[in-house]
Amino acid sequence: MPGLHILGVHIPINACSACVEKGYEFFAKAPAGKYDRIFLMDRPKDQYHIK
Repeated sequence: MPGLHILGVHIPINACSACVEKGYEFFAKAPAGKYDRIFLMDRPKDQYHIK
């Protein structure tokens, strides 16, 4: 029996502004129908988002 399908995007603590932007872009554009859950961990801002 297959498990859940997730996408996890992690923005490292010392990420440059371009990498932070790319992380949010991946999160925003991730197809919700393809994954059961989509996670974004923004370490510089100490924030965790789920969609």
